[in-house]
Amino acid sequence: MSSAKTTTGPAADSWPCLDQAEKFPRVLYVDDNDFVRDGFCSVFSVKGWSCESASNGIDALSKLTFWPESIDILITDHQMAGMNGLELVRQVRATDFKGKILVYSTMLRTEEQAAYEELEVDAIIPKTGNVSRIFEAIEKLQQPPAP
Repeated sequence: MSSAKTTTGPAADSWPCLDQAEKFPRVLYVDDNDFVRDGFCSVFSVKGWSCESASNGIDALSKLTFWPESIDILITDHQMAGMNGLELVRQVRATDFKGKILVYSTMLRTEEQAAYEELEVDAIIPKTGNVSRIFEAIEKLQQPPAP
């Protein structure tokens, strides 16, 4: 079963009003592939993380604009209809969103990767089938900065 909106995890009942002190990351996962999106949200839930999803950049931007403090980490694919990941990140950078941004995508061209880096995304992770890299990146981003 797939859905355009998936909310899973311990904080699913109160997603917009989450306490900032929670120790698990609150993720917004954006991908137009239902299988990938729902699969990741399910795995995040098993890890105890909260996951909200969007099937495109327009829905994700709406969620982040309305509740920018409710998400710790935005994970976006690049290739999506309507608004691709790069345009989403550009738009998000113009909002009050203070969380981390990860790009999880296949086949980024050199100029696309450079544009993401210019927008100061926190990580660019290639979709290679090795999903452990995305979990490692999220856990690293959740660690406090070294003194």
